[in-house]
Amino acid sequence: MRVLICVLALVVFGGFFAAPTWSDSPKAEPDKKKPDPNRLKGMKAAVADIEAGKLKLKYPPLPDPVWQERYVELLKKECGVEWETVNEATADQIAEMGGYDGVIILEIEYRFGKGILEKLQKKAEAEFRKSKGEK
Repeated sequence: MRVLICVLALVVFGGFFAAPTWSDSPKAEPDKKKPDPNRLKGMKAAVADIEAGKLKLKYPPLPDPVWQERYVELLKKECGVEWETVNEATADQIAEMGGYDGVIILEIEYRFGKGILEKLQKKAEAEFRKSKGEK
């Protein structure tokens, strides 16, 4: 669940940081008929990686739950998904990661079933809690 929240936060903040600044100039408003070039760049990179047989999720450094390391291990073991932390991401890079991860997540769920990421997150959390004697 926390990973899902992190993903949603990334999308929200990515949209926030990628949004143009407001001014009185009509040129400051985005053309809603055209895709964000950074997001589109990420989507294209994801398709290229999928075609090359690579599955990878990219995230800026976020406060990770204590079971994050196990979650990343499960992603690799059960789905062959790599995890890349992108340090010091700019607003453009965050928009690019949003496009990239959006496509990759769809591919992961297509291959391994809808909800697989949440399932693995819950499994990692349960294993952690069990190792600590928690319910």
